[in-house]
Amino acid sequence: MRAYVRGSFFDRGARRQQRRFRRGSSVPTGPGSNSAGLALFRYRTRCGTMYGHTGAYGLGGYTQFAAATPSGRRSATLTANTALVGSSGPARAFRRVMGRALCAALARR
Repeated sequence: MRAYVRGSFFDRGARRQQRRFRRGSSVPTGPGSNSAGLALFRYRTRCGTMYGHTGAYGLGGYTQFAAATPSGRRSATLTANTALVGSSGPARAFRRVMGRALCAALARR
């Protein structure tokens, strides 16, 4: 995820398109305020901004969150072995943990 956000896989034109953010969110919704780019989401939280993606697969599958700092130096990932979408208690708890993981990655140490 760090190399993806840093732009190591794409030329400048593709990276520019990735970062043309519009209203939208990933499924499940990521932490903070979400905006959608080209296969990249921006998550603005009280701790700062990170870029990444979430995903879930139904039928008891999985839920995934991965994001990196704008520089690509730090990242946070989180996986659950069940699909957590919607507003259920476990889905809300997963989103809270995503926010904490982002804050930990953004912390200056």
